[in-house]
Amino acid sequence: MSKDAIHFVAGYRNKLNCSQEEFAEFLNVSRSALSKFESNKRDLNIDLSSLAWISLHLENIAQDHQPNLKAVASMDEEMLLNLRERQEIILATLTRLNLKLKQMLKSYSAASIALEYYQLLLTAPEQFKGQEKMWLKTKRNRQIQEMQLNGRYPQYLLEVKIAQLEIEMKMNAVHLDTTIS
Repeated sequence: MSKDAIHFVAGYRNKLNCSQEEFAEFLNVSRSALSKFESNKRDLNIDLSSLAWISLHLENIAQDHQPNLKAVASMDEEMLLNLRERQEIILATLTRLNLKLKQMLKSYSAASIALEYYQLLLTAPEQFKGQEKMWLKTKRNRQIQEMQLNGRYPQYLLEVKIAQLEIEMKMNAVHLDTTIS
């Protein structure tokens, strides 16, 4: 058989995603006979009409599903635009989160210092009347709440979120670089 016939048979076997064994069964020949045919070591005595029918239908399917290259390029551009927009959003969010983290550190530090003062003042209860003492306790409790809101665990959660966004930015940047190149 000609090389065209060999490529024809091997090409359609691959298009149909068949092993040599499966395709040999379809052609009603042995796998070794098909293998030898595809490596141009032997002729096959088969009727190629069924392959011609498959060929015709596969070509029609391929034409019907031919991708519109302009649409694909447009989708790529849109995806890049979305990725760039995402990068801008991430950058703005990172800036905001880093500021919040700095504020948390300042708030925690200020609350910690104030708590020490309130604790010290409350150790001399005879100096304060009932209402003043209640005000000091309320303020002390408020400092404890402030420390809990801005303490190490909430800071850690914020640091994790910042790290996640930084990683996403780096991954997006790599994708943008490879897509543009």
